[in-house]
Amino acid sequence: FERYLRKYKNSPFRHSARITISRAFALIRKYDKALEMLDRVESDSSARAFQAEAAYRKGDVHFQAKDFKASIEAYQRAKNKFPHKWATFPNAQYNLAEALFDEKEYFDSLTSYVEFLRTFPKSSHGGFAMTRIGELLGILGAPQKKVLGAYLESMFRYQGSEGANIAKIRVTSSRMIGMKPKDIEATVEDLSEFVATSDLPDLIPFYRVAISDGYFNRGEFEKARDFLVEYYKENPTSKSLPVIKTRIVRTII
Repeated sequence: FERYLRKYKNSPFRHSARITISRAFALIRKYDKALEMLDRVESDSSARAFQAEAAYRKGDVHFQAKDFKASIEAYQRAKNKFPHKWATFPNAQYNLAEALFDEKEYFDSLTSYVEFLRTFPKSSHGGFAMTRIGELLGILGAPQKKVLGAYLESMFRYQGSEGANIAKIRVTSSRMIGMKPKDIEATVEDLSEFVATSDLPDLIPFYRVAISDGYFNRGEFEKARDFLVEYYKENPTSKSLPVIKTRIVRTII
């Protein structure tokens, strides 16, 4: 791409090439260079439509770098500068909502997720967004009926997606107290297949804790403990161990 730009300085594809180079820099974690390339595009008046894309992509770079505060600022700046393009970048809307969540700006995050689903109801990330809405409702103190309603909506509207399966884990955990043992066994087995084949980070400890909580609420403390101890033995260096240890201890006390 760099050779192309040197050879064809006035190519009509030069702006697109620079945005692609920026994405490549971000993938190899050279975020400063990625942002520098996007700055060049946004500041070039001849770039026109590419200027808006460059502005929104800056938010993506900050998000990828896990600088969520800078990501929020970049997306909001892009939205203010190029409002007519806001509905053409689903990743910007979704990432903004997630960045707000990570910054503990829960009400704004909830509002952003709702906007994302209204704008992109068929997005492949819809299940994740709807499940996150359920989590946010819980954090903000909404009635449990509303929280479960969001999870169920994720499960049925986005059936089979990873986001919907995360919702299913949460619903199962909350309902285990009233489920029959055979139903629990079948559901846990079904969920374990999803967990084993998913590449989502931190999914396994989340699943272990959620199902263990379900057993704990049923008063089946030994099962709750064993479900966590098995993970502890297999993952002695996991960053999730503080939560796992706390849950194990309460099953003993």
